[in-house]
Amino acid sequence: RTSSECFLGLTRLSVKGCLLGEPGVAVILQFLPLMQHLHTLDLSGVGMRNPNVRTFTLSCGEPMWKHQAMRQVYLCQNPISERSFPDLLQWVKQNSRVVTMDTTGTRLGLQRRGVLDLQCASNKAKLEAEEKSKPKSRWGTAKARLGSGSSA
Repeated sequence: RTSSECFLGLTRLSVKGCLLGEPGVAVILQFLPLMQHLHTLDLSGVGMRNPNVRTFTLSCGEPMWKHQAMRQVYLCQNPISERSFPDLLQWVKQNSRVVTMDTTGTRLGLQRRGVLDLQCASNKAKLEAEEKSKPKSRWGTAKARLGSGSSA
């Protein structure tokens, strides 16, 4: 595998605490739509500001970004203000598999953070309902029969 394949195949990306500022965050945001296996994204304490949030929600809201893997996003300890709330909320609604959007330590008010938390909880409930409604695989059923037969 090439280094670009390895980078784009990451399931977790954390640059937590690396004070990148707006230009550095902008560079990282350019690659996110290509990282289709990304499960967890931690941009805590990187100096992400409102324009970066707008870029994140627009570039990541495109259909190519709507992949099945993303579950957790951490934007803690960044100077993100109330102006970013509508973009963040819409993004979490569009990406219904996101179950964590942590904005602790930002300038978003407690009520706004609570609304994001509620949307994530709703996303999680929908995911769990989907999992319960999925038919069991034939292999899982056979394993269960084998397991119960061997204990008798």
